[in-house]
Amino acid sequence: MGKHDWHGFLNCNDVDLLRRFYGWLGRQDGVVEVTVKRRRNTRSLQQLRWYFACICTQLAEYLSEQDYEVTTPEDAHELLKDKFLKRPIPDPRTGEVIGHVEGSTGDLDTAGMADYCERCRAWMLDFFGIVTADPDPAWREKKQVKQRQLTAANAAEREDSYEYRSGISK
Repeated sequence: MGKHDWHGFLNCNDVDLLRRFYGWLGRQDGVVEVTVKRRRNTRSLQQLRWYFACICTQLAEYLSEQDYEVTTPEDAHELLKDKFLKRPIPDPRTGEVIGHVEGSTGDLDTAGMADYCERCRAWMLDFFGIVTADPDPAWREKKQVKQRQLTAANAAEREDSYEYRSGISK
């Protein structure tokens, strides 16, 4: 991008931002290229973490144990992308497939990523008998609750230990 390029998101409900954009656009010389497209919700990092932890890791461990040449979660990810995200490129005149383009999970929105994960899970179950954990949208909250419980339990344990050592009782 050039020194004076503008790149970013344009919230059409933000009048001040629209004014600044139009002002910038009005100061450009010559021909400019403008692309406008609706922003989509790309797959989330939470989805990606769950996908690698619960799908790719389990598949890699299973395949590695079975002596397949898939030994890492990244290998399993490549295998799954090839199986489920690869798109055929047909000749527009004949319909004959002339090749394939590999997809990326980064191109998926949140709904597309959920669908992709479900297809991967179904295939793993049907083909290998691998059962994967369901995604849990409340995992972070549950983790925080558990951490608070552990912290409280540790504090109580330290207090009991202090009372025991010092001979002080409540």
